[in-house]
Amino acid sequence: YDLHFYITFLFLEFTASLCYLLVFSFNFYHQLFFFFFFQAEDGIRDAQESRGLGDVYKRQVSTQSTGKERGNMVKAAQVRMVTLTVTLMATQGVIPIPVSTTPFTSVINLPTLPIDARYVVAAGHDHSGSFAHQLHVAFSSMVSGACVFTGQPFYCAVSYFNQDDAHLEPVGEGSRVPFCDGCPDNTTLPFDHCVKHPGVVDVGSIVDYPRRHCGQNPISISECIDDVDYLRSSRLFLFRGTEDQLYAPGAVENVAALMAQMMADPSTSIKFVDDQPFKNGSIPLKSAGYDGPGECLRHVLDDHIYPGTASPENWFVFDQTEFGDSRDGEVGFQKTGWVYIPKTCAASANNACRLMVRPDKCSPPSVRAPDVDAFAGYAETNLIVILHPCVGGAVDVGMYPNAVDIAAGKMDVYGQLCKDDKTSNCAGYYVQQSGPHMRVMGKMISRLLGTPNPNPHDNPHPDPHPGFGRQWFAPPRPLSPSPHARPHPHPRPNLEASTTPNPGEKPLLTVSTDPNANAHAMAMPTLSIDRGPGGVATAGCSNTADFSAQFHVAFSSLVKGSC
Repeated sequence: YDLHFYITFLFLEFTASLCYLLVFSFNFYHQLFFFFFFQAEDGIRDAQESRGLGDVYKRQVSTQSTGKERGNMVKAAQVRMVTLTVTLMATQGVIPIPVSTTPFTSVINLPTLPIDARYVVAAGHDHSGSFAHQLHVAFSSMVSGACVFTGQPFYCAVSYFNQDDAHLEPVGEGSRVPFCDGCPDNTTLPFDHCVKHPGVVDVGSIVDYPRRHCGQNPISISECIDDVDYLRSSRLFLFRGTEDQLYAPGAVENVAALMAQMMADPSTSIKFVDDQPFKNGSIPLKSAGYDGPGECLRHVLDDHIYPGTASPENWFVFDQTEFGDSRDGEVGFQKTGWVYIPKTCAASANNACRLMVRPDKCSPPSVRAPDVDAFAGYAETNLIVILHPCVGGAVDVGMYPNAVDIAAGKMDVYGQLCKDDKTSNCAGYYVQQSGPHMRVMGKMISRLLGTPNPNPHDNPHPDPHPGFGRQWFAPPRPLSPSPHARPHPHPRPNLEASTTPNPGEKPLLTVSTDPNANAHAMAMPTLSIDRGPGGVATAGCSNTADFSAQFHVAFSSLVKGSC
């Protein structure tokens, strides 16, 4: 029996060695990578301690092998044989290797990579779209843009508005919005009230929360929300399909309206696509008629983005558990997540790469969100690291009894991950940097950027414009002329036209031509004034400017502009 085992084992190892030599003889570097990767793994192992990027498990050889161990050795050799054969056939174009079948049996620690801190963006759809927007606002010192493929405004899900009275519900154990800011006692808001009833939303009041809640000027609360001045030059891509039955018209527009109040030039910073025939289901892909990932990246990275092909071997499974906080318990994160690292980004610290954060429900080592591989298609060519944190894991229902959506694999954009004894403002806890999902994301981004502390407020600086001069945050991009600037709405008036009324027409205003005549009082006349766009405007300075602005708003049907 022993002799038969060793002959079989040596035959398989010998045959594998021939394949090994074959790879060397053709000098296929990528095949060498595949070979060493699978050779080191020796098949699927039990859970082991996480290693760093590029670190693989060492083979353990026992001098006294049992029958079970000998069987495992033969199986391991067989796995190497099959892997070598499939890899060689695939690299010659005989058969493809789908990304989902790559056996990611090694778990790495998330590394620090050469990422340009000016180009860190987030993206998502529906709940993860709202979370991408939320991450952008709360961590605006690190996150410079977001792509929201349907989502609701920051802090809107838990905010009570005057017109919400008709929709209020009794608060209870099954409430999906367990905490409400401003609701009458023992009541709460219906789930997705900002999604289904966007008409009740007052975006002018929501903006006060990120502007003032954390004690701005200066910020005095740690792990709260970054100064909104960081958002002045940020970028935002919004998408809502014309056939969307979940997000009512106006819901995504409210995100644009909120962000426009905090941006220096919203006409160039915000791109809103609302003319594509898509339902609410996922981020639209090029194969379906609209390249959502490509259009998103082109806008938020403010650059020419070129399509390419992802390399399956550049997907890695990383350990997510090290970013959790024991105080929070189980909050829905899987034990592992995905990260795509272009070869150039991993090769040298001198290669400036960019970062896309795309959180969603996923399950390494086999399942990713449907659109993530489309983003990865742009990653290799354009040096973009794709961080794909995975939720859909366990939730401590004893600690968070209302977290039904978190348990279903969603990001917390409803305030479900809060304990009454954790903070006096439980309703707003989820949008702050200290929220369980937000804190984890901040730590992951900080690791990739190499910044030791995700909370910028521990390092005060004298510069009046926050962020300038910090090594991990670059100044905003210079503003460019708006491509959406409207042409002049009506022809320039002809100043050379005759001031004499037509024959038979009564003059609108009769003025004395006597230069010695005294000024006299008269009734306000009716004049020939263009009432179209740009025809009536107001102006003022200081106090009169305030009045000019309020007059413009109150009489907007007549007044079309103000200075």
